[in-house]
Amino acid sequence: MKANARVRRAVRRSAVAERPTITVRFNDPAQHELLSLVADERHTSVNQLIQDLIDAPLHEAAGELEGKLVRMVDKLRSMTRGQRARLITAAARETSEAEGKYQDPLRARRISREDALKLRRTLDEATR
Repeated sequence: MKANARVRRAVRRSAVAERPTITVRFNDPAQHELLSLVADERHTSVNQLIQDLIDAPLHEAAGELEGKLVRMVDKLRSMTRGQRARLITAAARETSEAEGKYQDPLRARRISREDALKLRRTLDEATR
């Protein structure tokens, strides 16, 4: 097998048509109840109601993001090579200073081969 060859894992697909899904966890249980009540009143599913409710604000947010990205590209295009180099150097310096300033909350540690295999089996079972 080539070093850069991708390893494909079997993925269990649901019988439902392949559509993206998302799990929403409500901070306020009343919101979930209200969604159910409004969906029932409108004779639609909660999923459809949520899609209808977020459609306009989502497109508005996407438009704002697109505008920001266009302005950023325009700004980068208007910069000289030297200006871009100074900007990149300053960002790299700020990043390295921040890296040294804060302690990493995650500590990497070496685990045994047995523990790695157990972890892999657990993760494989969780994705089935």
